[in-house]
Amino acid sequence: MRPGFFNFIVLPCLLALAAAVLLFSMSVPRTLRSIIPSIGFSPSTSMEPYDLDFKIDLDADTRTGSFPGRRLAEWRVRVPRAFVLRQVGENGKLGDGKNMKFSVGLYAMLDTATQQFVPASTIANKNPADGVFITLSNRLVHKKLIDAKRCLRADDADGFYGNPHRTELVCDPNRLYPPQCLVYAQYQGWAVRMQIPRKYYLGEYQNYCTKALDFIGKHTVQISKFPDLGF
Repeated sequence: MRPGFFNFIVLPCLLALAAAVLLFSMSVPRTLRSIIPSIGFSPSTSMEPYDLDFKIDLDADTRTGSFPGRRLAEWRVRVPRAFVLRQVGENGKLGDGKNMKFSVGLYAMLDTATQQFVPASTIANKNPADGVFITLSNRLVHKKLIDAKRCLRADDADGFYGNPHRTELVCDPNRLYPPQCLVYAQYQGWAVRMQIPRKYYLGEYQNYCTKALDFIGKHTVQISKFPDLGF
């Protein structure tokens, strides 16, 4: 091989390939951490109270209809800091009800003895697949889900909203992945998303989801009422 060919053609290609491999190796752990809470993350174990403030500009949310004389809706939640795994956006940031300006991910595990949720970060030798990842945000849900007053599995969502049902299941019982499956819920009109353990999703998911909503209610300090929506 001619030296000039190696210096001007082969060497730059090898350097570019090495840079690409390095960037990929750096980005993969971050990506995994954003999907699977248990990877590369050391959440707080503090039980000190932590205030979360979700606010919505009702005038900007066309799905909720008219609220004469009312512009601001607010939901305040106070949980031990150990429950908070992820926080996106500014606490108290005003949202328009559709686009999340502030969201918080809570990571908990159900104590089967007491039937109470405890911070996953305080449990030693835990199986991450047994935890639930709950996302709260300054966002309202579709009125149809509010009227149904129940939790909704991701696999049932298309049929529920009148769309052609998907052919591929989100949580196929014939597969082992994913370990947690998505459930849509609402707490007094506010959107709640849960990634619950697979064994509950394929079983009595309504019961598990109700327990999780009771947990949220226990830690709710203040919440705006929506009489027009049945709350």
